[in-house]
Amino acid sequence: MSAKTNLATLLIAATAITSNSAALANDLTDNIINDLYNFKIIADKSDIRPNNNITRAEAVKMICIAEGNDVFDNDTTDTQIFYDVPTSHWAAKYIEIAVDDSIISGYEDNTFKPEQYVTYQELHRMIVSSLGYNLYAEQAGGYPKGYITYSNALEISKNMSLDNSAFATRGDAMQMIYNSLDAPIMEVRENVEIDGTVETVVMIYDGKSNPFISFRKILSGEVEY
Repeated sequence: MSAKTNLATLLIAATAITSNSAALANDLTDNIINDLYNFKIIADKSDIRPNNNITRAEAVKMICIAEGNDVFDNDTTDTQIFYDVPTSHWAAKYIEIAVDDSIISGYEDNTFKPEQYVTYQELHRMIVSSLGYNLYAEQAGGYPKGYITYSNALEISKNMSLDNSAFATRGDAMQMIYNSLDAPIMEVRENVEIDGTVETVVMIYDGKSNPFISFRKILSGEVEY
């Protein structure tokens, strides 16, 4: 039922990826805010503050919930991953999930800087990684170029004019995360045995060779993933 792609033939043109995203403007519409609220990606429709900057911890929380995780505000964890994220930090559980899902990796000094504002290029990387396209993005030039390329291809920043090195606003971050809800998910399966050989298999759930699966379908309960 599912198509299998050998790692050796993986690399595809980023422009060949399409999503089912609707055309969206830079401003947050009521529909966008309502969807983000109903999916628990934001907690309060009256506290959007679209022109304020967003921290790395806040961005990670939204992205983790967008990919189908529960709300874990103030949940503690057993393991401290970064020096500056104690197990009691309000976002510790989201940060732990983001590391496990290869959405973030932190800095070389083993810090995450959760209260630092996130840049647009960091957001591109986090969101593209949450969708599973790390491998393609790395092959397309890595951070930040490859991730921006795939962010554009997946229409995460559709109709948005961004200074990728600047700090992201909350409104733009919400728009980008909203756009990601309708992008096709990609999955990399390692150590898959095919005809007696062990290979890495790439699955793109774009409705072509595989069923269409998106964060929206997962969050709405249409599919289990």
